[in-house]
Amino acid sequence: MKLNSAYSYDLKKRLIENERAFSESLYKSGIFSADNRIMLNNKYEYFNSVIMEDNTDKAIVKRLIYSKESKKSTGGFSITAVKDQNSSIYNLPLKENTMYPDLTIIYEKNILNKNISILENVKFIRKNNDEVIIETSSFYFEGE
Repeated sequence: MKLNSAYSYDLKKRLIENERAFSESLYKSGIFSADNRIMLNNKYEYFNSVIMEDNTDKAIVKRLIYSKESKKSTGGFSITAVKDQNSSIYNLPLKENTMYPDLTIIYEKNILNKNISILENVKFIRKNNDEVIIETSSFYFEGE
């Protein structure tokens, strides 16, 4: 039984390494969508954002927390929980340009029957009267 556990752990570790490498590759080279090259703003957008069209049919990168629950990120990750420091749960979608307390967002993806979980801690920062930006304060795979 220990052999299977060791194999399972090694497989999950390798899957995580592959997800990281793919994220880094897309961050450097961009994503081609409808004959357009879309550049990610950071390596986390593979996990926490989705490419969609805006009102003018232009492809944009949008955070999953502002999308409906059933959406998956560019990398195929789904949000399973959004919580604040008091363990209050937030339902999706969150309202854009609204201040929230610091939140922890949990993303998951199942690959080869292995559940890959990511925890992202974010801060909401008021940029001006009309705009709130999100800053990632920490981002790590479960078990790290």
